[in-house]
Amino acid sequence: MGTLCCLQKLLSPNRFGTSAIVQFEDFQMKWAFERLQRYQKRFCTFNDDIQGTAGVALAGLLGIVRAQDRPLTDFMNQKIVVVGAGSAELGVFDNAAQAGLITMERKGVDPVAAPFAKAPGQIEGLGLREGANLVEVVKRVKPHLLLGLSGVDGIFNEQVVEAMRESDSPKPAIFVMSNPTMNDECTAIDAFNHAGENIVFASGSPFKNIDLGNGKVGHVNQANNMYLFPGLVLMFSFL
Repeated sequence: MGTLCCLQKLLSPNRFGTSAIVQFEDFQMKWAFERLQRYQKRFCTFNDDIQGTAGVALAGLLGIVRAQDRPLTDFMNQKIVVVGAGSAELGVFDNAAQAGLITMERKGVDPVAAPFAKAPGQIEGLGLREGANLVEVVKRVKPHLLLGLSGVDGIFNEQVVEAMRESDSPKPAIFVMSNPTMNDECTAIDAFNHAGENIVFASGSPFKNIDLGNGKVGHVNQANNMYLFPGLVLMFSFL
């Protein structure tokens, strides 16, 4: 609560005026969204967990579309499976205008996540139901992008990653954006070994490029929020 009070003091017009940028993060999800919604139209506020992660993921998704040799207008046709439902994940949902397998049948859904819940009829055509496991979801949806923001090490196991071979994309993508490395959903070498050498791989933690043999390299792209800050500062410098 002390941190919340500090944020309120920083955002007081008498403190720095309305030209200062206030960046905050690591709040509980309910407080992060509540504070951002309360202040973002009155002050220059930026939540790294919600908006920073979403910005990097969105940039990566646009890059995937280009890697498929598709026009950027094809962005809205991309299918994404996002694993996790914290503030970062919901920020990605909001910016990508997508939703994951959160259904209205689930009990105890956080009010912040509720707008993304699907009615049972919306997923019946895929043969899915509330409680479907991740392997089943990936096999049924055949996503263009599998995006991990769960903070659960190894949740993209061999079966999950292999299922990405059935993606509807000619160049499927796997983003493991949790960090530090001990929380990564999978490693770069596992992604290339099990999903194939044609994937686009990005991570929030640093991995070395993977030697695929025969002179081929599996390139590891960085998807860490820190890459957003130079552009953020440059943008605000023009305001």
